[in-house]
Amino acid sequence: KASKKLVMQMHEDSGSNFLNLAAALKIILGQTVKDADIPQVKHILHEYLIKFIKIHPKDVKLTHHLVTHIFDQLHDYGPVYRFWTFLFERLNKLLKSYSTNNHGTGELEVSFFHTFEKDQELQMMVCIVQIVNESNSRYVSSLVTY
Repeated sequence: KASKKLVMQMHEDSGSNFLNLAAALKIILGQTVKDADIPQVKHILHEYLIKFIKIHPKDVKLTHHLVTHIFDQLHDYGPVYRFWTFLFERLNKLLKSYSTNNHGTGELEVSFFHTFEKDQELQMMVCIVQIVNESNSRYVSSLVTY
């Protein structure tokens, strides 16, 4: 067989652009944000967005625009951990993913509970299988070393 030449999947500027995003996020997501850092972070984030649009024009989303407003929010509300609703949005998404079987007026809670209970039972079964596998592995190892 002829060897296949590996094709690079990433644009050559993607690595440095990702580092720009990481640098901006490190400051934006900090427990404290200094007003003096904002102009530099704005510049870094602007560089990231411009390059992202150039590299991935079809992948630009509304979020890329919305992130430009983070600086106004930081100024008005302080560090993001004081006002972010990410956890609640994530939990809301999880709740919406549960099957409700078209139930309402009190039955919805029962449907949520049954789905949650099934998820918990499945997680417990997976944990038990892992524990049994680890125990068997240790037992076999002890026999081999005996």
